[in-house]
Order: sequence, then C-alpha cells, then structure tokens
Amino acid sequence: MNKRPAIPSKLRQQVNYDSAFACAVCAAKGDQIHHIDKDNSNNTTDNLVLLCLAHHDEAHTTRELSQSLTPKRLKEFRNKWYKSVNERRLLAASVGGQKSHLDNFMQVGVSWGYINHGRLVQTAPKELLTRVDQTLFSRLKQSGYIDERGIMIRPRDVKVSSTLLRNTVYDWYPHMESLALHMFYSDVVDSFVSLVQPIHLSDHSWNRTFIKEMISSGSFIFINRAQYFKRTHEEEEFAEVSVRTFKRKIKIQYQLDTRHMFGTTSITCSFSGHKSCASLLQVKSIEDIEQERVLHCTPIALGVGFHLKMQYLINEH
Repeated sequence: MNKRPAIPSKLRQQVNYDSAFACAVCAAKGDQIHHIDKDNSNNTTDNLVLLCLAHHDEAHTTRELSQSLTPKRLKEFRNKWYKSVNERRLLAASVGGQKSHLDNFMQVGVSWGYINHGRLVQTAPKELLTRVDQTLFSRLKQSGYIDERGIMIRPRDVKVSSTLLRNTVYDWYPHMESLALHMFYSDVVDSFVSLVQPIHLSDHSWNRTFIKEMISSGSFIFINRAQYFKRTHEEEEFAEVSVRTFKRKIKIQYQLDTRHMFGTTSITCSFSGHKSCASLLQVKSIEDIEQERVLHCTPIALGVGFHLKMQYLINEH
C-alpha cells in the first residue's frame, strides 16, 4: 500500500496563514487542508484549501438535490477569501486602514508614533515614493526639509534643547511643517506596508513551527500586542529604549531611539513601561537561547492607538 505524500511543512503553514487559519467557505476554525482535485499526491498551492470539518466532509460528498462543493466552487471560495484576508491585514497594519473602520471619536490618537525615518527610506522599494501624496512630497522638497529620496534634511541652525522631550527630529522644523512631515512619513509607512505585506504574528501564528518555516532574516513582520519598554541609555538629545515581548517561549526584541518619536506623549507614555502597541519590524536574526526562540529586529514604525479588534476583522466573513 502506497503511503500518501505528506504536504510539506512550509506549504502547510502558508495555506493556513493565507486563509487566516480559518475555513475558506465559512470562516470557522480551519481543521483540514483539502486537496481540491482529490489527488492527495498533488501538493501544489493551487490545489489546496483550508476547510472546517463540516465543509471538508461536504467537499467529499456528491449531492443530487443541492449544489456540491465542486473543485471550481472551492477555488472560487478560496480565492475570494484569500483576497479578503489580505485586504483586512493591510487595513489592520496601517493608520489609514485603522481609521477607515473606526468612528470619528475612536480615530483620535491613531498614528505612527515612532518612525525610523532613515531605515524606512533606505529599506523601501524604489517605487514607494510614487505612491505617496505627490503634492506634499513636492512641497517638503521645495522647502528643503527632505531630499529626492525622502530623507530628512537637518537644518544647520538646529539648537539642542535642555530636555530630550524637545529634541526629536520633528523639533528641527516649525510646528506646522513638523506636522506636514509626520503626515508625509505616515503616508510612506502605510504605502510601505502595502508593498512589502508584512507577515502578521497573531495568536494563531505565534508558534515555533510557523516562525521556523515562514520567517527568516530580512522578513518584515507586524505585531499588535503588549510589549515592555525600558530606557537603557540616555543623553541630552535622545534616549535609547529596549523593547521586548514574549509568549510560548518566543521572544521579539528591538531598540528604539526617542529622537524619532512624534510628540511628547509617545516618549513619556505610549512607548514606556508595559503597553500595547502595533509594531512594524524587520527581522535581523533568529537564534535559540535556553529553549527560547529569539527574534532580533529592527523597528520600522510603531503605531499608537491601533485597536486589537482589527485583528479579528480578519476572521469575519
């Protein structure tokens, strides 16, 4: 008796992730990966779909008086569901997407409170700047605040303040211009998310197998969870903040510079102590330390006021 070939682990993780770990037909908990053509040896992406137990049984049942889950219908359900999941992930990982699903009152305070300006521009694909507000981009270039690459230009007459709360990059410029710069870079981050489509680490994907198969050095990830912020070094112009979050023997850690935070609230409250926040990160390296898998990351941006409920929109049909 020939043993059916197992679905490769990485492909299994990909199918689960693309389907948000939910049935592509009804959005209930996904239990079985089904071979659409019923050929268990055909382990190709286009031939696989995640189903709940009920719809997996139905996919193997031919009905005379009702419409069966034919291969064609299964692919239609799957493709529509994949598209919806991807769109909702992009909404959950951007300021614009967050605000589009909140009423006017709840929109207040939702922003990218930290943006790693240099890293963002250096890491971004070349076509990124063609997707942002071109009017604002041109205005900031003409004013001499940013260059053609979108990199911030520090004015020559910048004076160091006596407090790090007044020494962010936004304090280099007049108040209205600093707001314009933050709007511009926030738009850049949202566009960056749309282009790179970071891997979302949620409760379903927060496990060693998923991380082993789906994440490597250079990967972009998005998390929205409680994190620990601790100042590890402080100077006149900035403070270095160490950040970590962990669960199930998996830890994510990275460093922040308060110079790149927007507003004093970000420095004193939003990114201090034990707080929930959204983080767009690039993985530098992964190592195992004393039975714990550690992801060392570089921050791209941190979101303030991102609502955890947005994660569950992914699993709403």
